[in-house]
Amino acid sequence: MIICYCFLVTKEDIESRIANGETLAGIRATTGLGYGCGGCASLAERTWGVESTLEPGNGSSPDTGAVNIFP
Repeated sequence: MIICYCFLVTKEDIESRIANGETLAGIRATTGLGYGCGGCASLAERTWGVESTLEPGNGSSPDTGAVNIFP
């Protein structure tokens, strides 16, 4: 199931990465999840119940810096 249509990030990919110890913020930084239209960001937050503040880019993510999507 595709969660992020902007960057084609699937539910299976997210769950696999979380099972391997990645945080949602780390997944966002490496996949672009939540950086496109933003429609998937709240779904990801509700589904996996992890932080909603994006981490600063690590060089592999879009240049957005630390973005707080949900005030």
